[in-house]
Amino acid sequence: MAGSPAADGPTAGQKAKPAGWPRALVLNLLIWVGSLFVLGSSVIHFHLWDSYAYRALPTIGPLFLMQSIVGAVLAIWTSVARKLLLVLAETGFAFSTAGALIISVNFGLFGWKDTMSAPYAGLALAVEFTAGALLLAASGLMGTAWLAERKGRSVSRAAGAGPARNADAGDGPPPSRPVGPRPAPQA
Repeated sequence: MAGSPAADGPTAGQKAKPAGWPRALVLNLLIWVGSLFVLGSSVIHFHLWDSYAYRALPTIGPLFLMQSIVGAVLAIWTSVARKLLLVLAETGFAFSTAGALIISVNFGLFGWKDTMSAPYAGLALAVEFTAGALLLAASGLMGTAWLAERKGRSVSRAAGAGPARNADAGDGPPPSRPVGPRPAPQA
């Protein structure tokens, strides 16, 4: 409604929100909640390694400990930095951890065949798939923004954005490589 504070923008004392704030909020929440689920998976794996017989298993035991450490570091690092490559790495980490459990249950892994009735197996699987789904959604949002930014830069370069540059007048850096045919090598 025209004339109302909601229609006219923020009132005195209120700050205007940036145009992309809902998207940024959703993106941050996806990353933070997904990272919390990865951290939860790490806690489960450490608990299993510390309190159950997983510590004694030759290859699986050290992998459980490594999963708990790497997962915790990756979750904290991704939550703080919020970079696309970290989010993709954490997504792969969550799905690969869930995949390792599925492989271990169905076929065995490193000489160990687990069962879904093992302690925390169902919970770990649910936590890891939830983390992977949330982080995959965040990766999609970040990836589309990255692609749109790259496309915008290439379009502006192709359109000759900015004033024309006269290289002979010295009004800018020289081209990164000479234009035209290369001179013939001297004999």
